Amino acid sequence: MGARKQKPQRYQEPRESAEARGRANAIVWRAWPFMAWGLPVALFLVGLLLGTGGWEMVIVMLLSPVLLPALAFTALLPRIIMKRSAGLRSSKTLISVLLIVQWWGTVLFALSVRGVGDSGSTASVLGSVFFSIREPLEQLLMGIGVVLVLVPYLTVLVLAANLPKPRDGEPVIEPSPVVRSQGRWSIVGAAVLVPAVLVGVAVAGVGVGDATHDRVAAEQEHLWNDMQEQLSFMRDVITADPWYVSGGGALDEGKDAYRMNIGWILELDLAPEEVAERAVNAAGSSGWQLERQPVTEIEAIDAANAGSVPGSLQQFLATTDDGCEIIVTIDQAVNGEQSEEGSEAPSAEQPSDATTEANEASESNTAATRIELSMTSPPKPVARDLWIDWRERVPSEEQSVNLDHRSEQRHGPARAFDPDEWPSLAKVSTTTLF
Repeated sequence: MGARKQKPQRYQEPRESAEARGRANAIVWRAWPFMAWGLPVALFLVGLLLGTGGWEMVIVMLLSPVLLPALAFTALLPRIIMKRSAGLRSSKTLISVLLIVQWWGTVLFALSVRGVGDSGSTASVLGSVFFSIREPLEQLLMGIGVVLVLVPYLTVLVLAANLPKPRDGEPVIEPSPVVRSQGRWSIVGAAVLVPAVLVGVAVAGVGVGDATHDRVAAEQEHLWNDMQEQLSFMRDVITADPWYVSGGGALDEGKDAYRMNIGWILELDLAPEEVAERAVNAAGSSGWQLERQPVTEIEAIDAANAGSVPGSLQQFLATTDDGCEIIVTIDQAVNGEQSEEGSEAPSAEQPSDATTEANEASESNTAATRIELSMTSPPKPVARDLWIDWRERVPSEEQSVNLDHRSEQRHGPARAFDPDEWPSLAKVSTTTLF
């Protein structure tokens, strides 16, 4: 008779392996309630202590007596099902791994979600701590966090609802040694690898974001220097004296666009008509037609309030071939002594009207003529999240330079620039002028 055929036996996991895997699952099982209740509170306190967030922090605080128990019950629902339906007192390996992923996803979401402010969103916790993490990366990390929370949670919920009820005396078995080996280390691996992968994604995102911002910054610097070169010839023809900066930088145009603006100002001991003639000739030498613009009553009043001789304001406009607008403003500056005398009340000792008019005419002929050049580019497209932070891009030799000639008493002598030189875009963008 032939040998009796034996039935293949299922692999039974060794006791020490089952105990090691069981300890890890038991730790996750016991940590589950603490994470469900404590993790939302801890993440809220982190945002509160760092001063991040907006109106959503107030809403969460007000609704916390209802919101926190609801979140905790939702997080513990699979555990309740596993405990009541399957009679489990410890987690399963796959469920433990998914829970760890879900917890890390919760941390990532809470730290990367942007706050709600009065006029827009505010930086997240990560964006506040690490300035290199900008809005696009915050949104990407928040989206990853949402996926890492919802997908594992729903998977755990489905697994918990479909776990078989245990049978008395049934040994703990695994289908193969490969699965047993994976189960032993998968829990620890998930706890270590998931945050490592998330940090890697954040670092890669910072690198991509920095490269994109560097490209946009280089484009804006190129536009700035190109416009300055065009305007330098006009400045030189008007006068070879050094000019002061009156403003400049990238102006928010809305609808994902900006305009580059340049401003120069100078006072000359010349008559306004002569200065205006020089400006027109300088523009013509550059191929631009400078045309006189009407001065509105409001503009005249604003100029007088700013220290101009009434009636002296003149405005000219030209458009370059590449669409840039050049505005030339000419007026006569009232010195402090003239302004104070003009504000005195009439008295019996004052001269006659004819004498006053003659004195004013004489003073106006000797008063300094102020000319301001402003050049603005046509709208340039740029994504809203690509606005450049110029604070770390100011050249070291310009960091202590004062550009505001009206604040010399507080910040020292202001730097004036010859017609063939100008400050960097970074310096002007980080300086508050006037």
